[in-house]
Amino acid sequence: MIESNKIQIENIYYMLCYSWDRLEYLDRNYVGQLQEKNILNLLTLVFQKEVNLIIKKGLYREYVVEKEECSVIKGKIGFNESLSLIGKRSGKLVCEYDDMSYNVQLNRIIKTTIINILKVKEVAKNDKKVLKASLMYFSDINKITLTENVFKNIKYNKINKKYNFVINICELINNNLLLSKDGKDAEFYNFIEDDKKMSLLFESFVRNFYKTELHKVKVYRENINWRLDGLAKEYLPIMQTDISLEWKDEDRKIIIDTKYYREAMKSYRGSEKLRTANLYQLFSYLKNIEMKSEKDRHVDGILLYPKVDKELNLNYSMEDHNISIYTVNLNCKWQDIHSRLLEIVN
Repeated sequence: MIESNKIQIENIYYMLCYSWDRLEYLDRNYVGQLQEKNILNLLTLVFQKEVNLIIKKGLYREYVVEKEECSVIKGKIGFNESLSLIGKRSGKLVCEYDDMSYNVQLNRIIKTTIINILKVKEVAKNDKKVLKASLMYFSDINKITLTENVFKNIKYNKINKKYNFVINICELINNNLLLSKDGKDAEFYNFIEDDKKMSLLFESFVRNFYKTELHKVKVYRENINWRLDGLAKEYLPIMQTDISLEWKDEDRKIIIDTKYYREAMKSYRGSEKLRTANLYQLFSYLKNIEMKSEKDRHVDGILLYPKVDKELNLNYSMEDHNISIYTVNLNCKWQDIHSRLLEIVN
């Protein structure tokens, strides 16, 4: 595990912006407004600021289907539902009609997230005060149970795209909230301390960084076929790169495998050695991809680690491939991280 104090909070914010492809938010000075720099305070501050901006611009609304008992026909008649009313001679029918409403999924997610944040004791009183004031604008909006599918099924358009960033924040907050059994209290799980979660963020950040910063370079995840003969290929695991960089105007290609460890090296009999499994994985990519195209015969490989104890700039060669092991320091100024990531591929 990499200690959280080894990563500057502002760099976590930058990594999230790249990972979500929301670069227009990079220059917003949220970190400078923090009294105490930790990830919970940062996410809460960003969330309440973005929610207030949405409120000022006006909450999104759309047509939703409503059903109610009506004395006057409105929209479509629900004949099956109306049969019981006809029998009671109530003089009413069940009608189904479209109504322009603020009670839509995006607003429900925000309201539920506000309520969940207010349950966390560690959230600053001033932030809770601001969030409680925001909650009044969502009084006619229903709460929902936030699941993975709720966020997966969101669809954005030209009108509601302003919600994209705040919904990303909602998802991150709720994925790291541990609600009590009675639902009255919540505890925030510091995902910076979780190697698996940070590994996914680190990989996504680096891939989207190169997509943004490298022009005339195709940046993607690539499936590689095994160079094995045999009929039972369905049992072979999927071989997929973290990041493939392919220069469009040059005969050049790089495969990058990101790794998130406390230490890039392992101690063996009193000396430091590179992690064997990481090297084998990269070797496998390079050897199995060789037959894919002429460019792939000479593809280079990079193992990229966050720097913890020492900086690595190691370079080797294997037949037609160059192999490099690099680190990037996530506890330095953002501009230094930016420059370092460009340096290792250029």
